[in-house]
Amino acid sequence: MAADSAGREVSRWLEAFGKALAKHDIAGATLLFDAGCYWRDLVSFTWTIKTFEGRDEVKAMLSATLSAAKPAKFVQLGTATEANGAIEEWFAFETGVGSGTGHLRLRNGKCWTLLTTLQELKGFEEKAWRARERGVEQGVHPERLSWAERRRCTTWTRCTTAENRGQTPISAAGGGRVAA
Repeated sequence: MAADSAGREVSRWLEAFGKALAKHDIAGATLLFDAGCYWRDLVSFTWTIKTFEGRDEVKAMLSATLSAAKPAKFVQLGTATEANGAIEEWFAFETGVGSGTGHLRLRNGKCWTLLTTLQELKGFEEKAWRARERGVEQGVHPERLSWAERRRCTTWTRCTTAENRGQTPISAAGGGRVAA
């Protein structure tokens, strides 16, 4: 099967799965799975790490978690590949509390294996690229102070060397007087 037709098959499956979940059609969602399917969920639907085997377990899990999980926006992340009679694809999705990634394997148009993983919580996204804190020191620096040591210091220059660690910083008290 060509990569583009494999991609279309994955796209159709993800769309049908997303629509069934959005309508809370658990029976319809379950029919998209092979009778001998496996679904490994890492926190995204169940808030635990659990594997579900077969349609009955998938149906029971969706019945218990679908209303709280609120999954949506299933989107392919790459190019689908075919190996050993199965089509594989990575995808992204969102839940009511976060975003996740997953891996799907289809056999004969049905889900054979599904992995869903919660990657980050909404409102607590990883600060990356331009959102990353400026001034954070990366790497190993033997003389670097810990954040707790820096926090104890009110005068940064007084606390920046190893020999000054543990000393009370000097700060200006006003009127030219110096207090410890």
